[in-house]
Amino acid sequence: MTDALLSIRNLCVDYLTDAGVARAVDDISFDIRAGEVFGLAGESGCGKSTTAFAIARLIRMPGFVSDGEVLFDGQDVLRMDARRLRAFRWAQTSVVLQSAMNALNPVIRVSEQVCDAIRAHQRFSQDQARARTRELFALVGIDPARLDDYPHQFSGGMRQRICIAMALALRPRLIIMDEPTTALDVVVQRDIIGKISALQREFGFSVLFISHDLGLMLEFCDRIGVMYAGKLVEAGTARQVGEQPAHPYTQALLRSFPSLNGPRRRLQGIPGAPPRLTETIAGCGFAPRCESSESACFTQAQSLAPVSEGRLVACARVSRPVIAAAQTLEAS
Repeated sequence: MTDALLSIRNLCVDYLTDAGVARAVDDISFDIRAGEVFGLAGESGCGKSTTAFAIARLIRMPGFVSDGEVLFDGQDVLRMDARRLRAFRWAQTSVVLQSAMNALNPVIRVSEQVCDAIRAHQRFSQDQARARTRELFALVGIDPARLDDYPHQFSGGMRQRICIAMALALRPRLIIMDEPTTALDVVVQRDIIGKISALQREFGFSVLFISHDLGLMLEFCDRIGVMYAGKLVEAGTARQVGEQPAHPYTQALLRSFPSLNGPRRRLQGIPGAPPRLTETIAGCGFAPRCESSESACFTQAQSLAPVSEGRLVACARVSRPVIAAAQTLEAS
């Protein structure tokens, strides 16, 4: 994709464990365009956060990136030296972590924490950094008079806003948001998402939005990738994924969350559990939990294949007819 701001190519991330090597991210590829909100959905443990940490070069031992590329504006982040990596982080790409209370130091005033992030990357005086922090607080809807409060004096939603303000401090081109609404009630969730959407429209930055809540993601994202057991199993526009989910796992995810706009319906859990990451899987990792699996699903590995314009699915039942049709057209 020529207009991609970020291109992930064949990314693999492994962890060394007592039981052997666990592959948390297994050969995934996707692009994020400039000004686009790209969602990464899936159950806990499917590799979403590990992917985000790999993009920002935050993986630490016993984890390591074993293969692939992370191309930001054509430059491989995984090959950057310390100086270039420092210039890339926060100035080009920032991260909003999953738990705001854990991300903020509880014994340091929030203004000091935001000022430190600004002054670490730009030659601002303390007064200039503080003035910029006041602007950021106003931008995310927090009274600048509360600059010198401590994290415990804010509610969960306001702490999350402070983390968003910190992520915006240097006007990055990409913001990675790892479950930014986790542990917040639905009213505060909607408020946070609305604020992120407004800021994204105003400043035009790209967003990698990570969540297990596919229903919430459908309202916020332009395109969505669905991960299962470290692999990308479906990718397409939010409308395609929401209205015509192709992979059985995507269909099961949608059935397990309440619709935000549609009629009330009985929710259905997904039976079974994801495979252990240390296991070697011959076929599709979702096959043991899939209601429509067949014998080939347990023996033949599936990779993403196009099923329509801009739509990719890794499922033998979905992609096989499309591939066969393409081969027929080539032969003719």
